[in-house]
Amino acid sequence: MLLCSPLCATQTSKEKEVAIDRQWQKESTLSNHENCVSSVAFSLGGEWMVSAGWDGRVVVYDTKDVKVPKRAHLWKKCRGKVWDVAFGKGEVLASVGEDGMVNLFDIRKGAWQVSLKGHKKATRAVVYDYGEDLFVSGGYDGVVRCWDVEKRVCATVLEGKMKDDFEVYSVATNGGRGQIASGVYGKSIDLWDVKSGDSTATLLGHDSTVYGLAFGKGGNYLYSCGYDCSWRMWDLRKNSTLFSCAGHKNTVYVIKPNLCDVDFFMTASFDKSCKMWSGKTGKCMATLKGEAVYFGGAFHPKKQVVALGTSEKKVELWKEKPI
Repeated sequence: MLLCSPLCATQTSKEKEVAIDRQWQKESTLSNHENCVSSVAFSLGGEWMVSAGWDGRVVVYDTKDVKVPKRAHLWKKCRGKVWDVAFGKGEVLASVGEDGMVNLFDIRKGAWQVSLKGHKKATRAVVYDYGEDLFVSGGYDGVVRCWDVEKRVCATVLEGKMKDDFEVYSVATNGGRGQIASGVYGKSIDLWDVKSGDSTATLLGHDSTVYGLAFGKGGNYLYSCGYDCSWRMWDLRKNSTLFSCAGHKNTVYVIKPNLCDVDFFMTASFDKSCKMWSGKTGKCMATLKGEAVYFGGAFHPKKQVVALGTSEKKVELWKEKPI
């Protein structure tokens, strides 16, 4: 296993030196939750959006009119908080939360399908790997599980030697490349080989819990963010930090690539702001200022639209203004 440190060849982005040249405006606000909205996601085609919250609700919206989405379904299957949601291939949706289950839903039928058991504690994160047709979940038990969507069974278990001391807070998959990343309470990011189940590298750089992970730019780069108020962009060909930035004033909880423009990504923070960044320069291109803490965020796959989940029980939809 390779242990990597970002002490060399690291570029630091200073927000004060950057002129903001992209503008976004809030289009609408959705109120279907009774507590904090912890996660939002769009389907691959963009026709559906989902939000999940601490109220145990999973709400699905029809986004044919992305400016004013219509609520299609509301489920309350999780016993306790729902922490994360992810769309799979076709009409399958997964949610995870305090009860430790991975719940699967059929969007078209508007029905719960099955609860997958395996995690011994709360399940904190879930993501779908389109290349392997797997849902990948990470939990407070320190374990990452890969679930076969068709067979509805756990296909692979990924766990480190110190799993009991390192709760998994975030997971990401490198679509079709057989690689998974997991971020933990213990500051590190582990890279895994899906087929062998082996840890291939550990990335060090954050000073505390890694809350967000996402692969981007052809699979050669990884984005991360965390409790230390910073984000990092990693070059996986060298397993080193390409950019790092402490541009937020509080915990950075969300980091997501722009699916319409691979050279841009976003971060959302407890400082009540969402920022757009250039993946080429590491510079801030725009700041979306809200009125509440941001817990969830996602880009529309085909439009310059961002959905943000807030601590004030709402989902905000923002759209980029034409340049």
